[in-house]
Amino acid sequence: MITAISTAIIIENDNKNNSLSNTTEKLENIGVERINNLRKRKEIINNAKSGSINYDEEIWNFITSNKIDEVLPFILKSYSDIIINSQSMQDGYNLFHKNFVSYIKSLEDDRKAYSLYDIIENKKTNN
Repeated sequence: MITAISTAIIIENDNKNNSLSNTTEKLENIGVERINNLRKRKEIINNAKSGSINYDEEIWNFITSNKIDEVLPFILKSYSDIIINSQSMQDGYNLFHKNFVSYIKSLEDDRKAYSLYDIIENKKTNN
């Protein structure tokens, strides 16, 4: 949202009744860079979900530096052939491994563990 004085803000909505006397919204000034990062983050997540993402160096750097754990299951799905056939696709596997290890190390421990266990649990229920 942009305020009347052209200041960008983020409003956290907690799905409560929005009466004027009971406002629990948190207003936070943000810069153009933050808005652009949020847009890029959303675009990457949507592209990962649709399978139309190219995991190039720029994407790996962005998801690693911004700790985007939402794309983890889609990364594993996208690279499943390279993971399974690592011996015959050595160059591709080495590049994936380097980027993936950096990405996993960047995630917060609790989110990392939750995401990995969730992927394993979903894999068990889908088989």
